[in-house]
Amino acid sequence: MESHNLVLFIDGECVLCNGFARFVDRFSPECRFMCAQHQDAIKVLEQYRITREDAMTSIVLLKNGAVFRGSDAFAQILMTMNILFWTLGFILFIIPRPVREYIYHLVSGNRYAIFGKKDACKIPSPSLRSKFLHSSYSGSVNLCLQYHVGERYMSKLYIP
Repeated sequence: MESHNLVLFIDGECVLCNGFARFVDRFSPECRFMCAQHQDAIKVLEQYRITREDAMTSIVLLKNGAVFRGSDAFAQILMTMNILFWTLGFILFIIPRPVREYIYHLVSGNRYAIFGKKDACKIPSPSLRSKFLHSSYSGSVNLCLQYHVGERYMSKLYIP
């Protein structure tokens, strides 16, 4: 994988996470993405001693070689955007970390119940698609399609 200064790992099945990726794409164009379920993402995460399960319960951000998770990753992403979102990210860092993490995990732990879950990853828009770093991406295939499920690879395709 070529080097990028800002890589966000998301749960490709999560409706909230996919919406967040579209939001980040709009306001932080230098950010690149990987689906936490994808075999390429799992290999990268292992280099930072992060398990697939950890990446599925909390967003993970690699920023200039440093790893951020949960509310820290969320605030760091906001601080790469315009001044309004940068300010919001800065304010989040003022809030004590245990409080931020409690709220973050309250939302992330209930994200499927609140926002829903797709049984396959949504095909991103062409502009967002170009920002995913998966080696198996061929231009017309679902980027998150090849993650491991049990003894086989996922083969469903979600077309909105």
